[in-house]
Amino acid sequence: MVFVFAGSCVTDPSAAGQEIFAFGGLVNSSEKGTAAWQLSYEESLSEHFAYSVSWLNEGHLDGHHRDGPTCQFWGRTRLLNDSLSFSAGVGPYLFFDTEQSGGRQYKDIHRGWAGIGSLAATWHTKRGWLVQLRGNYVIADSNINTASILLGIGYQLDASAQLNSGFSAEPESDTEKRTYNEITLLLGGSMINGSKESRTGMATGVEYRRGIFPYLDWTVGWLYEGNMELLRRSGLTTQLWPTKSFFDRRLSLGIGLGVYVALRTRYSNEAGQNDDETVLGIITPTISYRFKNSWLVRLSWNRTVSRYNRDTDVILMGIGYEF
Repeated sequence: MVFVFAGSCVTDPSAAGQEIFAFGGLVNSSEKGTAAWQLSYEESLSEHFAYSVSWLNEGHLDGHHRDGPTCQFWGRTRLLNDSLSFSAGVGPYLFFDTEQSGGRQYKDIHRGWAGIGSLAATWHTKRGWLVQLRGNYVIADSNINTASILLGIGYQLDASAQLNSGFSAEPESDTEKRTYNEITLLLGGSMINGSKESRTGMATGVEYRRGIFPYLDWTVGWLYEGNMELLRRSGLTTQLWPTKSFFDRRLSLGIGLGVYVALRTRYSNEAGQNDDETVLGIITPTISYRFKNSWLVRLSWNRTVSRYNRDTDVILMGIGYEF
């Protein structure tokens, strides 16, 4: 999924239509329903074709808590002077699932592949705001099939030129993005995936970020996941980040893929212990906003990927400085 996002960063910047959405709605499987949500970034390839990179969370269905990144390619058409569009998309879905059984038993299904098909209707306003109704259908041979209906609010990131905002939302060109350094202090919370009860803790982190190429960052940092009932874990992280910036580099979107070396780990007696649980994977969508004086705010959602039942979500927000 990261490599798909990386490919998106080098598409033609003049292609109209970079859109972000936040969705909420319902998902159903075997006549059982629950709440669901989705975050999505979509970019045009041409007038009638686009691609999207999303994170889909299918809520708490009976015995399952499934979510993960998706990538879809879309065909679309517009009506009513481009005010209304209809589109259909299809692509792969890399899911993480927590299968829960009776009592305190659970099983963390770390990785699985499914197919996802979607239909969407989008209303485009003159101010760049978007309203979309989307239906998803997920087919997973090794897991459950689901259908979801979601309503989302979005924004067309390249719409600010028409709004006289004072700066352009066009993506940066290769010559516009300079090499830069960033230090960020982060604070937030963590939650263990794989427990019937909510096991949470306060998390912190510090991150050094370096822009090494146009559209590609590298980071090294320290992550402390907090003192949770089942686990206390901290260590070094390093990731590569395909990124894309808008509004004269004020707003930046990215997704990181890398390694988390857990140097300090403590399991509770209930959790058990895996002596090999030192090197984990980590996937991190991030968004940042930079102010004129080089200070910035950053929001990152870290998904740690273990080989045991100790995947976690660590959501961090912090203040950084670019130099």
